[in-house]
Amino acid sequence: MTAPMTMPPATLAAPGVRVTFVATVFLGSFLLFLVQPMFARMALPQLGGSPSVWNTAMVFYQATLLAGYAYADRLGRLRQRWQTATHAALFAAAALCLPIGLAAWYPAPGAVSPTLWLIGLMAVSIGLPFLAVSAQAPLMQRWYAHTDAPDAADPYFLYAASNVGSLLALVAYPTLVEPNAGLHMQALGWSAGFLVLLVLILACSRHVKHAAILAADVLPQEKPGLATKLLWLVLAAVPSGLMLAVTTYLTTDIVAMPLLWIIPWRCIWSRSSSPFRRAR
Repeated sequence: MTAPMTMPPATLAAPGVRVTFVATVFLGSFLLFLVQPMFARMALPQLGGSPSVWNTAMVFYQATLLAGYAYADRLGRLRQRWQTATHAALFAAAALCLPIGLAAWYPAPGAVSPTLWLIGLMAVSIGLPFLAVSAQAPLMQRWYAHTDAPDAADPYFLYAASNVGSLLALVAYPTLVEPNAGLHMQALGWSAGFLVLLVLILACSRHVKHAAILAADVLPQEKPGLATKLLWLVLAAVPSGLMLAVTTYLTTDIVAMPLLWIIPWRCIWSRSSSPFRRAR
């Protein structure tokens, strides 16, 4: 009589690990792109629905997203226990801003430039929550690469989950969320999702090896030169600039429709998920 075949513990746990990380990245990206039209909608009564409001909001979102990626890069060079503690502390600090909304103590727009006023309002109202959530995609990829999953060496499929979550948020807000829920309920729902995301992050951290993660383990041996870095910055700036230009044209010369800027934003993200799907 033959003994029953057993699977290694890492192989048995792999599907659960993968599902946890995919859910974390998906939810993080969903919240990240849901809050963008939501908060812009909250700020509309203060400054109106001119194209400059939407473009200023987009500049803030993209700058904070870049800051979140830089934070994730630096955080990933620490030991795992310090990564988890630091990221949880950032979430705890960001939770003080919940439920999200306009900071009541922030002064009303006056003689100051409306652009600077709006950037300041967004920074004090949703800056910390947005920064914390924006780090999920790169940070969870790095953590997944240090799990026992069989495909840990190829964590980039998580970008597909990130892009799908982003696209669904951009579709859901104008079609489902905004027509059926008031701003207060939207803020409460987003805040609840933020807390669920923290729970998922802590669950992901339990699957990561707690050995020291050194820079040499996660960075290429040959660092890119200054010219390469500048080229990357220029290439990344081109689609962002085009999106803002198209948004300004649509809302200025065609129709000043609220949330119209979501259309070009949605087009960009609908095209960006396929490169990260696994080859079948």
